Amino acid sequence: MADNDSFRDSLNKSASFPKSLVYHRAYEHVLEAHVDRLNEQDDRLFSCEDKTNLELWEYGAQSTGFKSHHFNNSTQLRNHFVGGQLFAEVDPQCRFMFVHAAHSRAKLKVTRYMLTVALTYHQAMAPFVDFLFSFGKQEYPRDFHFSGFYHETHLNNDQPNLHLPDLGRSGTDFKMCYNLKSVEPSSSQPHFPWSVRQLAVYHSFDVVTGKAFWTMIKGDELIKQRIKAATNPDNHPNLDMSSAAQAFCVALTVQLIIFDWCREQWRWYISYLEGLQEITTCRALTMRFDRPSARPAQPSNISPPRAATTPPGKIKRAVTRIFRRASLAIRTLSPSIPLAPILHPAAPPPEFEPDFESTELFSFSDLQNVQSYEEKVSELLLVIRSNIKIVSDIKAYYMDLVASTNFPDEIKTGCSSKIRDFEKTVFSIVNDLEMQHSRASMLLSTLTNRKGLLNGALNYCNMEASKRFAEKAAASTSEMQIMTEEMNALAQKTKQETVSMRIITLVTLFFLPGTFISTIMSTDILQYSKIPDTNNFKEDYSSTALKRYATITLPLMAMTFAAWAWLYLTATTRRGGWSLHSSVLVKSAKTTIFEGSGGSTILGSLDDTGSQSKGNAKCRLGRLMQKRVSYLKMQSGISASQELHTAFQTLVSTESQRGLLVTIEKESLVPSAILSPSTGSFTSDLSLLTPHITPKTALYIILRRYETSSPAPFVAITYVPDAAPVRQKMLFASTRLTLVRELGIERFRESIFANREDELTEAGFKKHDKHNELEAPLTEEEVSLGEVKRKEAEEGRGMSERKSHVSSGVSMPITDDALAALKSLASGDGEGDNLVQLKIDIPTETMELASITSTPIESLPTTISPTEPRYSVYRFAHSHNGETTSPILFIYTCPSGSKVKERMLYAASSRSAVQVAEAEAGLKIERRIESSSPEDVTEESIMEDLHPKVEVKRAFERPKRPGRR
Repeated sequence: MADNDSFRDSLNKSASFPKSLVYHRAYEHVLEAHVDRLNEQDDRLFSCEDKTNLELWEYGAQSTGFKSHHFNNSTQLRNHFVGGQLFAEVDPQCRFMFVHAAHSRAKLKVTRYMLTVALTYHQAMAPFVDFLFSFGKQEYPRDFHFSGFYHETHLNNDQPNLHLPDLGRSGTDFKMCYNLKSVEPSSSQPHFPWSVRQLAVYHSFDVVTGKAFWTMIKGDELIKQRIKAATNPDNHPNLDMSSAAQAFCVALTVQLIIFDWCREQWRWYISYLEGLQEITTCRALTMRFDRPSARPAQPSNISPPRAATTPPGKIKRAVTRIFRRASLAIRTLSPSIPLAPILHPAAPPPEFEPDFESTELFSFSDLQNVQSYEEKVSELLLVIRSNIKIVSDIKAYYMDLVASTNFPDEIKTGCSSKIRDFEKTVFSIVNDLEMQHSRASMLLSTLTNRKGLLNGALNYCNMEASKRFAEKAAASTSEMQIMTEEMNALAQKTKQETVSMRIITLVTLFFLPGTFISTIMSTDILQYSKIPDTNNFKEDYSSTALKRYATITLPLMAMTFAAWAWLYLTATTRRGGWSLHSSVLVKSAKTTIFEGSGGSTILGSLDDTGSQSKGNAKCRLGRLMQKRVSYLKMQSGISASQELHTAFQTLVSTESQRGLLVTIEKESLVPSAILSPSTGSFTSDLSLLTPHITPKTALYIILRRYETSSPAPFVAITYVPDAAPVRQKMLFASTRLTLVRELGIERFRESIFANREDELTEAGFKKHDKHNELEAPLTEEEVSLGEVKRKEAEEGRGMSERKSHVSSGVSMPITDDALAALKSLASGDGEGDNLVQLKIDIPTETMELASITSTPIESLPTTISPTEPRYSVYRFAHSHNGETTSPILFIYTCPSGSKVKERMLYAASSRSAVQVAEAEAGLKIERRIESSSPEDVTEESIMEDLHPKVEVKRAFERPKRPGRR
C-alpha cells in the first residue's frame, strides 16, 4: 500500500515532472534544471489546450486488438488513465502515445500538463526530458547534433521500483529512451527539397506481465502511420499480446520499424548532394584557362591594317573629322607643312581580348554553395555516426538483457528466433549506415578539393581580368599619346597660318583706302572729260548718281552688319551655355562635375538612379570634345570690395542675420541685401530669399546653415538662372571662386551652384544633401579593378585575417542591456565583473548581451561558448615587469561548426562591435584577438600578444679552429 500512496501523491504533483517521479536515478539539481528549462520554454514547446490532439493506440487487457483514442484536453486524458477511481482497472497490455506537430518546426500539439500527466502516470525516465527541447517552434533546427541513449533495468530487488499489482505492474521491468534522426523529402523548401528530422522514443516493458508503454515524439505522423499499419487488427487479425513472450516479440518489431526509418533515405539524400556537387563544380574540372604565350610587339611607323587593330572609337572618329576640316582650311591658305612621322603601336597580341564568357559562369555564389554543401555533408556524417552508435548500443543492451540470468526463461525460449532475427536485421541496418557514412566521407573529401579548385579558378579569373584592364589601359594611353602629338602638330600649323592671316590683313588694310577711292572714281558720280581742242579737263559731278549709290550701298551695309551681329550673338550664346553648364551640376542632363582646388574635373554623368553611366575615359573625352565643353579656369579679375568685407564680418559676428546677398557692380563684388531677422530655423528662414530671387538676375547668396560654433558655418550659393544674360553668366561663373577665397575659404563648408528657384527651397536642399551622401561615381571597369585589387591584397595577407566577402562592415544595433554592460566594464563598477560576452540575434540582426561574469584568465577558454560565435570584451588585469595594467581586449571567436550565415554576419559586424564599445561605451580597446576556437585564447597567447618577446640578435661567432690530430 505504501507504493500505491506514493504513486497517488506523484500523480497529484505531475505538473512538476520529472521531480514528481517516485524513484529516479538523477540528482536533485538535475531535476531542478529540467523543471526550470520546461518553464522557460513552455511557450515554444507546447500548444494551448484548444489546439491539442493527443492520440493513444492501445491493446486492451481483454485481447480485443488495438484501438485509437483521441484527447483534446487534460481532463479527458486524466479521466482515461484514472477512471472513476485510481487502481480500479489494470493498464492495457500495450499502449502507444503519439505526440506530433503541424510540421517539424512547430509547437507540439499537446499541453505541458497533458504530457507530464501521461509521463508521470507511467513513471517515465527523467532523461527523456532532454529530448523534448529539440522540438517546438524554432526558426533553425535546435540541438541538431544532440543524441543519446539512456536505460534503466529492474530485474532484481537491488534497485527500488514501484510495485503496483492493481495496475498490472510487477515492478520487474526495463526502461529506455533515445533519439534518432533521418532525412526526409521536404516540400516546404523548393530550393533544397530535403530535411533532417528527429524522433524521440521512450519505452518501458514489464517482463512479468508483458505490459509495454511507448511514447513517440516527432514533427509529423510518419512513424505513427507505420506502427499503426504494423499493429492494425484489420491487417494482422492474428496479432496476440496476451503473454509476455508475444509482447516482447512485438516490442522488437517496433524497434526494427524505428531503426529502418533512421537509415532508409540516406542513400538518395547523398545522391542528391553528389548531383549538386557535380552541377556546381564540374565546370572547374572541364574548363581550360591556359593563356597563349605573348609575342613582343614591335613599333612601326606605318599604321597597321584596319582589320588587325581594335576598331577606332568615338574619340578617334571625332578627332579625325576635326583634323580633316582643319587640313582643308589650311590648304586654302598655304602649302602643307610636313609633320614629323608618328610611331603607331603594333597590333596587340591575340590574348589582348581573352574570352571570359566561359569563366563568367563562376562566381562567389558558387563558392558559397559548395561551402554550404560541405557543411551539410559534415552534419550528415555526424548524424549517421550518432545513429550507428545508438542502434548498436540498443542492440547490445537487448543482447545483454536476454543473456542476464534474471531475465525470464519464458521470454528467452518463446522469442529465441525473433531475437536472432532482430540481431541479424540490426547488423544489416548498421552495415548499411556504415556504407552511407563511407559515401558521405568520400563526398566530403571531393567537396573540399573542388572548393579549393573553384577558389583557384576564381582567383585566376580575377588575375586575368586585372591583366585585361591593364592591357586596355595601356592601349588607351597609346592612343591618347598619338592624339596628343597630332593635336600638337595641328596647333603648330594653326600658329603659322595665324601669322599668314595677320600679314594678309595688314596688306589688305594698306590698300583699302586706295581701293575705296578707285571705286568711287570709277563710278558716274565724278568724271573728268577733256575739253575739245585744248589740254584742259572738265569735272562733271552728278548728285543723282551719288544718291543712288548711297541708297543701295548703305542698306546693304546695314544688312551685312546685322547678319554678322546675329550670327555672332548666336554662336556666343551657345559657347557661353556650354561653358556655364560644364562647371555646374546641370539637373536636366544629370551631368556631375566635381571641383578641386585647381579647377574642375568632369567625371561622368548620372542617370535617374544616381549611378554613373558606363563608358571608359576615351568615350567621356570624346563627348567633351564633340560638345566643346570647357571650364573657365581663368578668373575674371573681379575682387571683393571693402563694403563686402565689412558686411561679411558683421554677418559672422551677428547671429540674428541669416545671410548676405552679393552682386557684381563696376567690376567689384558688393553686398546687395542682408537677410534678417533670423528665426533660428534654417528651413524657415529660406523664405527671406523669395523677394530677392528673379528669373533673369544672377546672384551670390551667403547663408549661415550650420551652428556658429562650427569652424565652417556658411555655404556659398551661386544662383545663375538660365534666362540671365550671357555676359552675366560668364562673370558670375568665373568669379565664384574669388568670392569664397577672398572672404576666407575656411569659413565655408561647401559651395553650391543653382540655376532654378526651387533649388533654394527646403526640398531643394534636402535633394542636394541626399546627392552629397552618394559615393563618388566610378566606371564599371574601375569598380571591377578595385574589387580585383582588394582580393589580391587579401591573398597577399594570407589566412591570418578574417574579412567578410559581403562588405567591409555592417552596422549592427545593440540592445540597452548590452550597452549598459559595456559601460559598466568601462567604469569598473560591475562588482568585479570583467568579461562581457555579446551575441547576435540572427532573425532581428541585433547585438545583445549573452552574459557578464567575473572570469579569471585561466577559465576564459571554458567560459566563452565553444559552439556559437561570440564577441567577448575582457579586462585583463595582470603584472608584467613589476607594472600592473588592465588592458581591454576584444576577442572574436567563431567555431568551425557555426552556420554559414552566422560566420558571415559575425565577421562583417566585428568592426561595428568595436566601434560601439569605443564610441558609445567609452572603452579603449588595446588588442583585437580573433580565433576559431576559445581553447586557443589562453593566458600564454594573450601575454605574447600584449608583450612580445624581443629577440636579441647575437653577433656572429667565428668557429674555433679544429685541434691538431
